[in-house]
Amino acid sequence: MEIVFSQHAKMKIVQRRIPMRAVIEVIRFPEFHTSGYNLREELYRKFRTIYLKVVIKRKQARIIVITAHLVAKVKNN
Repeated sequence: MEIVFSQHAKMKIVQRRIPMRAVIEVIRFPEFHTSGYNLREELYRKFRTIYLKVVIKRKQARIIVITAHLVAKVKNN
């Protein structure tokens, strides 16, 4: 699947100083996965003591990255 970054995701990843390779790693190998609103998915992977959360939307053969940020713990649904 092709991974596409929204303009918002690109801006936030740079602002938050998140390595692009870490975002891609979360998409390919998430530790946790929850449903978000509006058919979005929240993918999580732990890096040392904190989780990287990546919000995506699947559309045909693409994964669209909506945003990414660091969180202290995983949200339970």
